Amino acid sequence: LERGKIDEDRTFQIVHQIAAALQYVFENGLVHRNIKPDNIMIANDGTVKLLDVGVSMEVAYPSSLDFMKSNVAYASPEQVRDDLDIDIRSDLYSLGCIWYQMLIGQQPYRGLTTEQIMHKHLEEDIPNPREDNIRISAATSELIRSLLQKDRDDRPRVPQDFINRLVKHPLYNCAEEEKKEAIPECETCLDGLDTENSEEVSDEADDSANEGEE
Repeated sequence: LERGKIDEDRTFQIVHQIAAALQYVFENGLVHRNIKPDNIMIANDGTVKLLDVGVSMEVAYPSSLDFMKSNVAYASPEQVRDDLDIDIRSDLYSLGCIWYQMLIGQQPYRGLTTEQIMHKHLEEDIPNPREDNIRISAATSELIRSLLQKDRDDRPRVPQDFINRLVKHPLYNCAEEEKKEAIPECETCLDGLDTENSEEVSDEADDSANEGEE
């Protein structure tokens, strides 16, 4: 992501596979809590791996405010408030931040200090990606904004609900046809992600991603 924006149609498979991995996390009663570019790796064959699952905690476990501050650009409003009942919808919010950054080249909420960014997550209007990049489709903008809702009850209930909407995107099937060419270039864009001392979601997450595509 540090190298710039990624074409819209080339983001669909990345986002789909991250969401499928989150569905696997959810089905095992966990919340990742640390979804950010550094924890996403794309293999040469285009497979997306979700890393740092070792910090995932049981759903009822309280959030760490200090931990959240180090990842504030992708923190959900619940994490900013240090709510005790963080659930998978927090991870979906973080996914929305990442998808926005893929398309725009910068994070949805920016500031000079951690406190400024925290305030924007809580109070600033939800950004419209099309205002920063008119070439982004209205359907993609709507999906991103559905993930970035301040109230988690307004976001998709679980990752699979989001996937079900994603695969109905009018450009999704076109992107599928170009996937073999698109993914290596995406890997170049995301080159440099730190994968050391991180744990991967088990191979079952890859199976979940394949099931989501069917």
